[in-house]
Amino acid sequence: MEIFINGNKINFELENEKSAFDVINSIADFCSSSTPQQFVTGIYIDGVEFSFADEISLKKTLIKSITTLEMETTDIFGITTLSLNQIEKFISLITDIIEGSKWDSGFANIYDSMDWMKEGVDQIISIFGTEDNRLLNEKIMFVSAFDKLFKYFDKLSKDKYPFEPQTRKDALDLKNVMSQSITNLKNYLKESNKFFDYDTILENINKLICEVDEMIPKILNVSVLFQTGLDKESMDVIQRLASMLERCIGLFVIFKENFKLYLDKYTVKEVSFEEFFHTLTEHLKELMTSIENNDSVMVGDLLEYEFVPNLEQIKTILLKIKNEAFVKAN
Repeated sequence: MEIFINGNKINFELENEKSAFDVINSIADFCSSSTPQQFVTGIYIDGVEFSFADEISLKKTLIKSITTLEMETTDIFGITTLSLNQIEKFISLITDIIEGSKWDSGFANIYDSMDWMKEGVDQIISIFGTEDNRLLNEKIMFVSAFDKLFKYFDKLSKDKYPFEPQTRKDALDLKNVMSQSITNLKNYLKESNKFFDYDTILENINKLICEVDEMIPKILNVSVLFQTGLDKESMDVIQRLASMLERCIGLFVIFKENFKLYLDKYTVKEVSFEEFFHTLTEHLKELMTSIENNDSVMVGDLLEYEFVPNLEQIKTILLKIKNEAFVKAN
């Protein structure tokens, strides 16, 4: 039996697997624990498509009868995009009903089939929700329009069809709001996926490593700038330092949440990265206070004894993560 994942032949050593169901579940478990996490979206046995949910048929299909097993997988962005595409198709079906003039007995059941769209959007927001509430606003817009449109289909029957002109207009307006929210979600995922791409992550790691090398001598010179009255120049360096630390924190969050890296093996000074960056943030506040108080001695001490060693630690950890989790993984 030959096994292909996304068109690439893989070497899969059989252990106790006896049926297609056993093999597919073993591969699915491997995919779900990989970095980034993958989800099975398609199964083909000797050219015939099977559903992942068709457990009975897959169990009946024994390994010895299979010549080729092909599987398609995608990451969390891909599976979410597929869900959004399904919602778009269902909205298109609803649009046909709203604009139509000929009754179909199946229309009466559409009401019972609509709720999954709202549940799907809610699930997506719970996965990709952001602190700026950008996606939460999309959810609010979608759910509000959905709940109003839902009522038009509550008691849809042959004697109430087709829709009255004003009802049709109102329903289409609500449908447009829902469609726009789905489009906005897809655009957000498209932009986010670029940032979570391996090559982009490597590029960001390399940039931060170079910035650390450039920043350290500038940091050591800040106290001199400060003492000689070059406040603007010294503040420019501090602002760049703060910006760099913010991007480092964001990158480490992505390592943990999106690439599922086990960060305990990449501890900084024997503490978690959360604790490490929290301490650095507190030092940054102390630094700003020292500058406001014109305390050049404290400014110099913080930069030399806190920030420089910690930046060197960040560089070391980034290099280790890059080499072990990204370069070797590829």
